[in-house]
Amino acid sequence: MRIAKAALIMIGSWVLLFPGSHQPLLPTTTCGWALAQARLGEAWYGVPIVTTEQAITILDAVQDQWDECQLVAAVSLHFGDYEKVFTEAFPVLQRYRTPATTWIVTGRIGQPGYMTLEQIKELARNNWEIGSHGATHQPLVESAPETAIRLSFREVEIRAELERAKISLEREGFSVSGFLSPFGLYNDLALEEIQRVYSYHRSNIFNAINPLPLADHGPYSRWELVYFQVKQNTPPLEVIIEIDRVHRRGGLLILDFHDMGDYDPSISYPPEALERIIRFMRVELKMCTLEELQRGLCQERR
Repeated sequence: MRIAKAALIMIGSWVLLFPGSHQPLLPTTTCGWALAQARLGEAWYGVPIVTTEQAITILDAVQDQWDECQLVAAVSLHFGDYEKVFTEAFPVLQRYRTPATTWIVTGRIGQPGYMTLEQIKELARNNWEIGSHGATHQPLVESAPETAIRLSFREVEIRAELERAKISLEREGFSVSGFLSPFGLYNDLALEEIQRVYSYHRSNIFNAINPLPLADHGPYSRWELVYFQVKQNTPPLEVIIEIDRVHRRGGLLILDFHDMGDYDPSISYPPEALERIIRFMRVELKMCTLEELQRGLCQERR
């Protein structure tokens, strides 16, 4: 059994780094997710689960060697700043030692239904990424036509909203790299200001996977990362199919769960469904071949 498991891990590593390739494996210290393993302190079979900040950092680190290696697949989990993310999602992810990214509106910290500062710090202590969702959750764009004077004022207002949120979070000791536009609304002006303050930005394009390497600009770039929207009624199997797809074809898959529990049934995801997805990635995918999973023959191996 040990020999079989070792062979399975070796095959999984080959698929992860070189799907469909017959080239020799590169030295583990050179590139690929071997670099991620060294930084995160874990060996992986299957799709690595990393925060988006970690994914961007690793992509930057291997950029110069991209022609020689293939950083092909990763999954990042995104959540809002709701209290039930801490009480319902956090325990599930802790059980499987899984990091995630949470988007914080600084003006809502400690308000009814939202996380407290201490809860956010507890997430950060357990390897969650703390991202910025603005200071007031006001949209960064206006529907009314803007004159040149109004455009100038709007530029100042956008920058103030972005900087206030980042400074407020960093003052509490958080490392903040990413920004998520409130309501998913932004334009070229807002994007320019976001690029002045943050290292990456998630777009309003969903149900898609970011091809790797990331584009230089536009959708699928670090400034307009796309995501897969996990709604309240999205079956775990549908999410697992997306994970399987990124495992086979490569890319950065961002899964957005928004809220958890019953706070708002239209945007909240059931904790038991979340656990089914995380268990697949952390236990079943690591212990079984994809064929065994598809045939329902997967059993945890010890």
